[in-house]
Amino acid sequence: LMSSENEVLNVSAGGLFKFSRNKDRMIALRKSNTLRVLAQKFGQNEFQNCSSALRKIMYQLFVSVYVEELDFIIRPLIEQYKHFCTELKSSGNKEQIRNLFLVISDCTIGLANGVSSKASQECWNSYHLHVYSDLPHIMVEMHNYSNVVHSILNMMLQFSIMFAPFFSQEESIGFYNTSLQILKEYAKFNNNKASSDSLRLDELEEEFICILKFLQEISNRDIFFFDIFVSHSPSSLTEVVNNVIFTSIHILLPVMKLEMLQNEKLCCLYYKLLETLAADSDRFQSFPRDLFNSLIDSVHYAFKAT
Repeated sequence: LMSSENEVLNVSAGGLFKFSRNKDRMIALRKSNTLRVLAQKFGQNEFQNCSSALRKIMYQLFVSVYVEELDFIIRPLIEQYKHFCTELKSSGNKEQIRNLFLVISDCTIGLANGVSSKASQECWNSYHLHVYSDLPHIMVEMHNYSNVVHSILNMMLQFSIMFAPFFSQEESIGFYNTSLQILKEYAKFNNNKASSDSLRLDELEEEFICILKFLQEISNRDIFFFDIFVSHSPSSLTEVVNNVIFTSIHILLPVMKLEMLQNEKLCCLYYKLLETLAADSDRFQSFPRDLFNSLIDSVHYAFKAT
């Protein structure tokens, strides 16, 4: 029965979400006991074998339908997350801990993608902020699992899209400080580690696409400050965003080779970043020589490609 439920959900979830876009249908769904039971089952992680995409769609639907009673959707996720944190501290079965995190990540991203601007503050303060604050530590503990690393970077990206536009300056500083810590921990395990292994190359491409999209999101909101890395603990929005960009560039430039630039999506995002940086040539005066050489290599690759 559980298998058949999974199959039905996988086929119908997209259509159900489109169906819910109408206001009258949304009211009908809110009154549906079947949907409420389904939300409870997801909250208790009874659909462990369903796809990542399905979880995201269903939580996008749940938060839209139950926007007036967010605790009904968020409380079970908080309990799942507490269980994950307990397992992580106990250093138990790493595979099981990884699977727990991936389920939570899917639900959390789906919730973020479906939340309205009206409910975003409540969602952020009651749940997402606590998960986000822990991501640097989770990166350290689970960095050997590429799908966990990608999920962390994807959460950083999605939260910057769905929540950051509504933050106060103080909240923005806190958010980008955590982003900086995530990127620093990522850099410890990936800096200057280009790989000839095709699988790892594919993984790096996906990870770099997340980072580049994150930087693009920053530039789209006119907070793209970049001058020189601040060695002290950044205290202003300008300083922390500056350090986020500098750290990202240190990750990306040294390992950006021809093989990776053959990925069209990554290539477009990467050269868009270089175009943004080049808008002010004085920025390059603060570049370390090896980083500047990597930048010149990237430009050389572009000329060769054309």
